[in-house]
Amino acid sequence: MKYFFIITLFFCSISLFSEQDNSTDNNVTTTTTTTSTTNNQPRKQKDGWDLYAEGNYTASIKALDEEKKQFPTRINIFIILGWNYKAIKNYKEMEKISLEGFAINPTHINILRNLGEAYFFQGKYQDAIKQFEKYLKIRNDWNDPNTHLIYTYLGTSYFHTGYLFKADLALSTANSGKSNNVQTLLLLAEINEKLEKNDKAISYYEKVLIIDPINNAAKTAISRIKKG
Repeated sequence: MKYFFIITLFFCSISLFSEQDNSTDNNVTTTTTTTSTTNNQPRKQKDGWDLYAEGNYTASIKALDEEKKQFPTRINIFIILGWNYKAIKNYKEMEKISLEGFAINPTHINILRNLGEAYFFQGKYQDAIKQFEKYLKIRNDWNDPNTHLIYTYLGTSYFHTGYLFKADLALSTANSGKSNNVQTLLLLAEINEKLEKNDKAISYYEKVLIIDPINNAAKTAISRIKKG
């Protein structure tokens, strides 16, 4: 009964739960400028978004920093800067620029996601939880192909902070959206083992072995549990 209450509370308090939200990332642009060609036809000059899309992250950061001087409250600039810093694994700068964006718009889902991921990849799980929970209160749409990822981040953060029941629930939700992720299944198995739900843990480990028959972690865990 207590576990049912936790589940009900979790879904009531989080009405939604984004690598990047493909349904929104591709719609984000920054400043567009043009230059003239020899036949007097306008030609679009590459901006920070174009450079990011090309994978030229350093050049994109430089361009966006210049755009930010001209448009200091344009939220898309802060979002794309966050993506750039994530791409080069500079999570400290990702956190910094996301906090700047948060000060401008504290409910933008891409800002919340960027900030949550910046905290997550630095091991700041308590801070990450706050951002991912905010994200899910605003948007929880399974038509979004990345919703399961947000639940995975959230569940993993719960796990690392000792909230095992919440971790189980969030990761089970992630698994229902994308059920063949070996790492999610392994973590679910470990959580249930810690909760002394051995039958359920073995079931998850066995699902891992269906996907990855030579997975040593799953094999070792099943043997350990059965030995008692």
